[in-house]
Amino acid sequence: MNRKIAFILSIMTVVMLSSCRAVSPDTPSQELSAHRWEAVKISGTLSFDDARMVFRASDGERKITLDGEYYADDEKLTLVTNDCNTIVFRYALKGDTLYLTYGGKTMELKKA
Repeated sequence: MNRKIAFILSIMTVVMLSSCRAVSPDTPSQELSAHRWEAVKISGTLSFDDARMVFRASDGERKITLDGEYYADDEKLTLVTNDCNTIVFRYALKGDTLYLTYGGKTMELKKA
C-alpha cells in the first residue's frame, strides 16, 4: 500500500512540476510578432501568423492592406507582398506601444 501511495505522489509531483507556462519574448522581433497591434490615431491593425503578416489601415478616405511573408530583426520589419514587392518598415517598441515608420512617417500602435 505504501508503494502505491509513493508512486501516486511521485507521479503527481512530476505532473505539477512540468506544467506549462507562458514564456516572455526574448527579442524585440519576438515581442513584435507575438501580439496583434491596433493603430491609435487612425483605423488599422497589424497582425502576425507564423511567417505571414497582415497590415490594414484606413484614414476614412483611403484604405490599404498589405499581406505577405515577413522578416524582422530588432529594428526593421521587412514585408514581401504577394505580388513580390518588398517594403521595409523601421520600428521601435516602448512598453505596450509600437512605433512603425515608413517613408518618414510614423504610426503609433498599441497591443490589442
